[in-house]
Amino acid sequence: MYITNMDMKLTWICYIWIMIATVPCFIGAFQCNNVEIVSRAEWNASEPKGTTNFTGNKPYATIHHTAMARCFDLAACKRQIKVIQDFHQNNRSWWDIGYNFLIGEDGRVYEGRGWYSKGAHAGLPFNNLAYGISIMGNFMTFLPDKKALDAFKNLVQCGIDNGRIQSNYSLIGHRQANEPGYTVCPGTALYCHVQTWEHFERYQQDGTFDNATCANIPTGSANHKTYSIYLLLSGLFAHILQTTLTDFL
Repeated sequence: MYITNMDMKLTWICYIWIMIATVPCFIGAFQCNNVEIVSRAEWNASEPKGTTNFTGNKPYATIHHTAMARCFDLAACKRQIKVIQDFHQNNRSWWDIGYNFLIGEDGRVYEGRGWYSKGAHAGLPFNNLAYGISIMGNFMTFLPDKKALDAFKNLVQCGIDNGRIQSNYSLIGHRQANEPGYTVCPGTALYCHVQTWEHFERYQQDGTFDNATCANIPTGSANHKTYSIYLLLSGLFAHILQTTLTDFL
């Protein structure tokens, strides 16, 4: 059969049209129900200095806390995640922010390295086996707001629904991925709380899981108003102390 140039052009036009028509299907296929994800562009992320592809259906998720400031609204959380990225890139000399995702107590999920780039959050082997998800704040003595805890669960379910996390995944805290005493992340209150979740695995790197840690840990959260009053009083006390010392000296 004789094929003319016009036939070839029509064939290529058909191929291109099919590819263009299919792109939205691939883009729209990755849906997260009940999760609002703030993209890197939205929080003004710096470009990564390198990436390692992260493929496959992961058997673990690790939960972290940043041990830094809490945030309760979009503007504050965007500022806080930028502070964290700058610290990881400039102070720790990492390629990028270490976590795959971060969560604010506004209930939003903030894209870190995302679904397709390996994180730097728990060491080996868990950087290869798990998505690192960190709640912004320090949760040694109280829990994050419920909105943040729900966002964590919804994000993991999104990973399951889209083939990034195994449905029978195991959840561990950062401290379990290292020898005891290496880190207190994700904060003792949060660490003890997630032990009540369905997928939590009683694993410890050296084989000795310690449940006694959680015997007398508070299970409540410090709400936004209480925390704000605490910060206000702390700042007022610091101001009075500074003024007193200045007058004294």
